[in-house]
Amino acid sequence: MSSQKPARRRTPASSPCPRCGRFFSRNDSLNRHLKTHASHADQRPFHRILSNEKFRACKNCRRLKTRCTGSLPCSRCENSGIKCYYGQKPDDPPPVSTTSSSATPQPSDLPRRLSDVHEEKESSFEGPETIAPSDPAEPREHSLQSTKSPEDTLATMPVSSPESTTAMLRLSLAAEADSRSLLLNDGKEFPIIQSTYVSPTMHILDPYSYRLPSLADSREAPTPNSQALANCRYPVLQYLSPFLDREFSSNLACDLLDTYFSSSFSSRMHPTCHHIHNFILRKCDVLDPLHPRKTHPALLGSMLFVAALSDKALGLFSGPQERDRVCKYLSLLTYRLLNPSRYEPLLSQEDLGLPPAFPPDSGWTNEDLQRAFDPQQLSDGFPVAWGTDYIIALIHVSSVISGSEKKAASIRWWSVAFSLARDLKLNQEVESYVVQEDNGSTHPNVNCKCSLSQDITEDCIGEVHREERRRTWYMLFLMDRHLALCYNHSLTLLEAECKDLLLPLDDVTWQSGAQPHSHGTRADGPRCMLMPAGTGRRHGPPRLCSGPGIFEFFLPLMTITGHLLDYNRAKSNPVLASAGSAMWVSQERRILDELDQYQESLDQLTSRPVLDHTSQHESLWETSPAPVVDEGEANHITNTFSAYATHICFVLKILVGSKWDPVSLFNDDDFFTSSESFKSSMSHTMMAAQCVTRIIEHDPDISFMPYFFGIQLLHGSLLLLLVAYRLQADSGTAILAACESVIRATEACFVTLPTDYQRQFRNVMRSAIALAKGRMNNPIDTEKQLTFVLARYRWSRNGAGLAR
Repeated sequence: MSSQKPARRRTPASSPCPRCGRFFSRNDSLNRHLKTHASHADQRPFHRILSNEKFRACKNCRRLKTRCTGSLPCSRCENSGIKCYYGQKPDDPPPVSTTSSSATPQPSDLPRRLSDVHEEKESSFEGPETIAPSDPAEPREHSLQSTKSPEDTLATMPVSSPESTTAMLRLSLAAEADSRSLLLNDGKEFPIIQSTYVSPTMHILDPYSYRLPSLADSREAPTPNSQALANCRYPVLQYLSPFLDREFSSNLACDLLDTYFSSSFSSRMHPTCHHIHNFILRKCDVLDPLHPRKTHPALLGSMLFVAALSDKALGLFSGPQERDRVCKYLSLLTYRLLNPSRYEPLLSQEDLGLPPAFPPDSGWTNEDLQRAFDPQQLSDGFPVAWGTDYIIALIHVSSVISGSEKKAASIRWWSVAFSLARDLKLNQEVESYVVQEDNGSTHPNVNCKCSLSQDITEDCIGEVHREERRRTWYMLFLMDRHLALCYNHSLTLLEAECKDLLLPLDDVTWQSGAQPHSHGTRADGPRCMLMPAGTGRRHGPPRLCSGPGIFEFFLPLMTITGHLLDYNRAKSNPVLASAGSAMWVSQERRILDELDQYQESLDQLTSRPVLDHTSQHESLWETSPAPVVDEGEANHITNTFSAYATHICFVLKILVGSKWDPVSLFNDDDFFTSSESFKSSMSHTMMAAQCVTRIIEHDPDISFMPYFFGIQLLHGSLLLLLVAYRLQADSGTAILAACESVIRATEACFVTLPTDYQRQFRNVMRSAIALAKGRMNNPIDTEKQLTFVLARYRWSRNGAGLAR
């Protein structure tokens, strides 16, 4: 006897809202709608509205497939300055039907209609002088009125035409019109390059669709013939506008640029975006309202991309779906502008979390970039700084990839950046100009531009660009050391390659906007006639702390880390492993002496009562008066960076005497835990844990340097995990307190910049503390989890570190 299923209770076909009378297809949609009357009366929920004559969406919202309030005008059209209509536009004649003979126009009506169309076309091509400047929404309104209806557009327009497709981001970018209006007019007018790139997929406007447009859909090269960013307050975006979507809000682009250059402190520039390690470009050059820096469009796209990923940009979007869509759009735009497959075929857009493209997305070539700009902009070809800009854009994208779970793929991106930097000779002082001798021979001159005569200053490379080259190289230099420590591979950029390169300026002097000077301490290097004798910057990678900037306190530590990495790989070499112990002891002593000298310079710097942006050790000269620094903020900066620097010093001392591979450390085949090296490393581990407590006190969210701190925290706490797991209840309160500090810092790390290895390590450390406190866990499960995590990240001869 078969049991019959009970009949499913069906909801009514339509349910009206008792307050506004709108009809909904489901009761749960009606229930969600009723909640909007309390706080969101001017919005409609994300559910399907029945096609009722009284409660249909306006034509603009239907064409864009966005929510409509149903009023006249609706809130979206009112905020955007667009004329709102529901049926036929009152200004236009009724549409001509091709299927009904009764709707055929009479001959008497044709001249009037043709004249109307002719007048409309003439008005659409009028110059900007015919538009009243007091009404910024008038050009937008006129362009929308002259657009065909969606049905006629899809039937008559080609796919590659801008009028035939709707923009991808209109749904998301118009959601918060009060804070990011589609048209921005703040009284500044300057020519903006126009765009013909339009998102070619109609289905992207579906709020539940995340498919992105592909170059396979539209191979049309960008040209400066249509408008993308109108009345933008940052004219530097004119170099990106030919490639932007027509509906990408200029206000949002400017807000993302502001987010990119936002600083954590008022007295000095320190980035708030976690994928930006330090500012290579000057804010005043990029955001100059009159003479902006000629910036590569790929760099501008990457700047908007990393800014959209930051926590500070959350307020620019109405929700996570909108932010996710904008980030994916900007990542695809940056990938196309970089076109990295021409350097490395394995660099694909899948590394950025984008869906695979079939056929592969080839991106824009240099010829496409040249056609995208007016001849006046690139009259002398591409600017000389665009090579450096391309590398900076690669740094941004590579940082995003290495900060995700695709760490193995990031190695390929970083390798391209390293190779291009070497090809452009960023590790050498660029020649200001070439001196012609009487005998016809030439020799380069690397002196400061101030030392040149006035008749040749126009043909030499500017000092700002020379400083950008130095900062780019040293950023790659310290990043190479950090990646080698993370991924257990050899160094790519050697210290001997840049022994003649001047050190970068400190961040305060660089961002002050003053004219930089190339002035070193050596007679055979760059000199400036305006600088006093006996002063200048040092050459080559530093080893002493000189300030709170990333190039001042972290670059010397990465220089010493490079020595430690070379020493560790030499010990792992099967040929050198048989060398006498005296050689290894001398090398360890040399590295420890460098760390002691660094710690001494750090103590001298932090012992001063007021934080100064210049350095005693570097003997730098000041090009501008020192800014007024709040004493409380100065003390906070001093305590923060000194805690980080001291912690890294202790971690490097641990790595000098301890084992790097977690599996070898826990197996203890050579009885390392009974040696003197283990005792000294354990004391350094406890000191590092105290520094972690200081870091949490001054920087609770680990936002000062989250990208670099995770690997230091991991290597500095492996011995704590070993002791807590082996001794358990006999570990002692000091060990357990140190473990708790490490767990708190690890949790703050993966909240600020989430990575899988930190989450796994935190779980293992928490299980070990639970066993030490007597919690009855299954020891077999704990051991399995520990074995899985330790075997996943190896620093053995054939291990790949975090790049599993």
